[in-house]
Amino acid sequence: MLQNSRTDAPHKQWVRASFTILMLAWAGLLAGCPEEPVPEPEPECRVGMDCPSGVCSAAGTCALPTCVDMVKNGEESGTDCGGSCQKCDTGLECRSPDDCKSGTCTMGVCTEKKGIGELCNSVDECDAQYECRQAGDEQICTQSCAGTCPTGFACFREFCTADTYCDDPDGDGFGAGPGCTGTICDLCDERATCVEEGDFSFNCVCNEGFTGDGFTCGDFDECASGTADCDLNAACENTDGGFECTCADGFSGDGKTCEDIDECATDADDCDERAICTNLEGGFFCSCPPGSRDISGDGTECSDVDECFVEMDNCDEDATCTDIDDGFLCECNEGFIDATPQNPGRQCVDVDECTTGEAQCDPDATCENTDGGYECSCPPDKLDVNGDGTVCAEEDNCAPFPAGCDQLSVCRNSPAAPNGYICVCPPGYQDANGDGSSCVEIDECAAEIDVCDDLASCQNTPGSYTCTCPAGYFDERGDGTVCLNINECADGTDNCSDDATCTDTPGAFTCQCLPGFIGDGVNCRRPTSCLDLLTDQPMTTSGIHTIDTGMSGEIDVYCDMNTEGGGWTFLKVDKGSQSSAMVAESHCSGLGMQLFIPRTKAHRDLALTLANNANIGPGGSANYMRILGIYPDSNGATCLSRSFASTTPGCNWGASDGGGFFVSARADITEPNGDNDTRASMYYSWMGNEVDRYNDIPFPGYTSRFFMCDTGDKK
Repeated sequence: MLQNSRTDAPHKQWVRASFTILMLAWAGLLAGCPEEPVPEPEPECRVGMDCPSGVCSAAGTCALPTCVDMVKNGEESGTDCGGSCQKCDTGLECRSPDDCKSGTCTMGVCTEKKGIGELCNSVDECDAQYECRQAGDEQICTQSCAGTCPTGFACFREFCTADTYCDDPDGDGFGAGPGCTGTICDLCDERATCVEEGDFSFNCVCNEGFTGDGFTCGDFDECASGTADCDLNAACENTDGGFECTCADGFSGDGKTCEDIDECATDADDCDERAICTNLEGGFFCSCPPGSRDISGDGTECSDVDECFVEMDNCDEDATCTDIDDGFLCECNEGFIDATPQNPGRQCVDVDECTTGEAQCDPDATCENTDGGYECSCPPDKLDVNGDGTVCAEEDNCAPFPAGCDQLSVCRNSPAAPNGYICVCPPGYQDANGDGSSCVEIDECAAEIDVCDDLASCQNTPGSYTCTCPAGYFDERGDGTVCLNINECADGTDNCSDDATCTDTPGAFTCQCLPGFIGDGVNCRRPTSCLDLLTDQPMTTSGIHTIDTGMSGEIDVYCDMNTEGGGWTFLKVDKGSQSSAMVAESHCSGLGMQLFIPRTKAHRDLALTLANNANIGPGGSANYMRILGIYPDSNGATCLSRSFASTTPGCNWGASDGGGFFVSARADITEPNGDNDTRASMYYSWMGNEVDRYNDIPFPGYTSRFFMCDTGDKK
């Protein structure tokens, strides 16, 4: 319709002009038709609506839209700004935040972004770091917080709020907000924070790094409690309200994360320059190379490599290699001569002793040259007295074997001897009479004339002995004369668990389970409860420890290792939604645990302290003790005006696992009064370290988003 009106405008102007001319002509005829001036032509347009383009120029003609025509048109959302034209300055019209140079579009006008505490209608109005959140009856620009806010603001319900704000519907100062006052908050320790637990319900909670009931807070020793997040390879030092972590020797980092220093790669080791350096977790290991001797016993001082032993020499095969400091010597064996005296032992040539006259054969014997020696053979009609052709005799005086010789001796023909023979005791035997008539075995081990390594065992044998290196040692020469320690940890031959550390010892090694694991080092596992951990490691201190009940993997729990002998397990749960006792029991059961049951007064007091401690678990609140695993023995069971404990006569309530329980010694609470059934727990309210009230109602009973689980060890 708007376009049609623009299109018809010229036609209407023409009709209007024609009618005027006719009227003037008619009047002229009546008046004698005097000459009149020609009227000015009508403009093409008067307003933008007269033109298809939407733009009417100052000359009254239709024009194309531009960014400087002072008209909203084209892609503009304001007058000559927005869209494809220049962005709007603050105070100019706009239709969306994109139209403005800075700030945002509020109620059709570009305005600057708002800071913290300023009223807002949407998040677009606030600076980028702020959110638009409800604060009582108004919305303000604010930011999430963890206890720190700008001056004039306080952290309230996880967002920075004006420190004067108080949601106080009754006007009595006991409302919700940093601007409210009240007796409980005024009594909080200066190192505590007054926090809201429910609608207009408050409690004092010690700040992070401190512990107590909120009314009195002392430094919390994170190191002793095990809650410090120091690396396993770091030392923890407690400070006022915190702690410091320092990496142990052999590790580097900030204490929260410690990386092993590779001393071998960084030349920070003290191994002998000839030794082999092996990096270990938190240290290193030095071992002298094969063929050398470990003088110091720890690889820091090694003897020169025995080139002869490791076959690194270039001696002739008919030469003998002798190791010396920083090298070796070669010497041609007996029966060979050195063809290169300037470089001894590298080229050895056989000597023909038969032709040189060096042979010691009997004159009647035949000499035959051999490689490196010679052989003598008596003629067939002669007796070879010594068996080597050196003495050839007419008769064999040793046959039969002479009665005067020991049976272990060797009889040799000797023409020069009185009887034509001599008896010789074999090696390893002592000639008691000096004539071979009595050969007594020598026990080299007992006489300590053996050459076994000091660590080897010596075993006497007939005429000799054997040396055996003990288990855990390497027999370097194969004869027990040199025994070297084997580092099973370094070479991977140990049988330690993956969750254990291996420590090399002389001839053996030890395995020790890592912190948080129990076992003998060969088999290590997570404890199933704090009591299981304490039983295996009695020196374990209270704090956060990891257990595995076998149901859902590893769980971090708080272990108290002191109260009533220790071994109490606690797991604080924030389910995020209200849960009945039966739902909480199901959640705990899925973890291999059960809904918390206080066993004794000391156990109950400890649980309340942990419930209120914000440094442990999801947060601090007595509401973690709002529901417990204690139920009526039968529908309508009571414990009216009695001490609420399993030892109280006539108190017909029991723990879920059949064990004992203790909630209160008070006899002035008129509950539970019997309006219950066996499927529902009660609601418990606590003031300080004592129960304030409790109440039983029918299934499903009271609910809570907070509760605790335990492992039911000491029931």
